[in-house]
Amino acid sequence: MGQLASAHPFLDGNGRTILLIYMELCFRTRFAVDWSKTSKDDYLNALSDEIRNPFKGHLDSYLKPFVIDISNRDEWPGMIGGIKGLDGLDNIERSPSSEHRAIGHAAVETLIRTQ
Repeated sequence: MGQLASAHPFLDGNGRTILLIYMELCFRTRFAVDWSKTSKDDYLNALSDEIRNPFKGHLDSYLKPFVIDISNRDEWPGMIGGIKGLDGLDNIERSPSSEHRAIGHAAVETLIRTQ
């Protein structure tokens, strides 16, 4: 994952794109990251370290303890849904509306169906 970050080193937006690409690559090799157990701040720190000092394994080292087996694409939306702050709403004082959450899940479902 760190190599993806160093190839296109931007935090805003790029991190979300990298996550989706990375999750697809992981699925193809039958594993996933249990994002619900990760910390957005720790992830961004590891991503920043990887961008500043590429190919040292900062991001991979951070994610390794959260690796789980996955064998069914139906599990994929749940994995993505476990990523705290993916939609950027974690910095908003009000809670997101159910309509906004539904839009986010619909986008994920569309991405999965195109595979």
